[in-house]
Amino acid sequence: MTFVSPRPSDSIILLVICFIGFLVCIGIAIFEFIAQTRLTFYGVKTDATCVRIERVGVGRGERNSYTFRFTNEAGTAIEVKDIWLTEGTKVNDVIPIVYLPSNPEVISVAGIKGWGFLLFITTLAFLIGLFMWQWIR
Repeated sequence: MTFVSPRPSDSIILLVICFIGFLVCIGIAIFEFIAQTRLTFYGVKTDATCVRIERVGVGRGERNSYTFRFTNEAGTAIEVKDIWLTEGTKVNDVIPIVYLPSNPEVISVAGIKGWGFLLFITTLAFLIGLFMWQWIR
């Protein structure tokens, strides 16, 4: 069996791919941090009810899509799809949410659970950065 040794340019390509992934993670983390901060300062807490669950996708990519309904301060019923971290919810389940009155489409699950995506993407960026630092060292 013959082994092919990696070319010197392979490590540079891997580093560039990791750097691009790192920048994407940082960009998403900044965007999510701004959204969560706006929700913290200007958001209104209310309850949303799961009104519909649909199967979307094909084959192995099939997943549940959850539709929630809530009423804003003006009394208008608003429906939104797929709020982060609501998998396993059943129809008529009520979850606490926070939304922006100026843009009711900006929604998050109330409390620390709403910061979950930010924590996940920040951890991913940290691990990629750590890998790149160890690789360069």
